[in-house]
Amino acid sequence: MSFEHNNEQSNEQKQIEQLETKVAYLEHHIEQLNDAMVELQLDNKTAKDALKYLYQQVQSIGGSQGSQNSGSFIEPPPPHY
Repeated sequence: MSFEHNNEQSNEQKQIEQLETKVAYLEHHIEQLNDAMVELQLDNKTAKDALKYLYQQVQSIGGSQGSQNSGSFIEPPPPHY
C-alpha cells in the first residue's frame, strides 16, 4: 500500500509540474503577444498621423488650386473608341 501511495504522489507531482510548465509557457506567450500588440498600436498611430498629414496637404493643395481654377479649366471628355 505504501508503494502505491508514493506512486500516486509521484504521478500527482509530475502532473503539477507539467501544469506549472504549461502555465509558464502560456504566460511567456501572453507577454510576447502583449508586446506585439503595443508595437502594432504604435505603428497604427504613426500611420494614422501620416495619413492625416497627407490628407491635410492634399486639401491645402486642392483647395488653393480649386479656387483659382474652378470654372477656368474644363477637362475635355475622354475619347470614344
